[in-house]
Amino acid sequence: MNNGEGAAISGRVYKKVAIVENFFDIIHAVHVDLEGRPGKHAGQKRTYRT
Repeated sequence: MNNGEGAAISGRVYKKVAIVENFFDIIHAVHVDLEGRPGKHAGQKRTYRT
């Protein structure tokens, strides 16, 4: 069963997490490629939204 945030199987809840190999790319995309807004601070909310 998948609800987008995680999966519940046999009473256990599994959350979706980032793969270590993709971590740098995710952080770089959020903090450097700020949707055409150079110099804007991403902050914690924008980081965890991805």
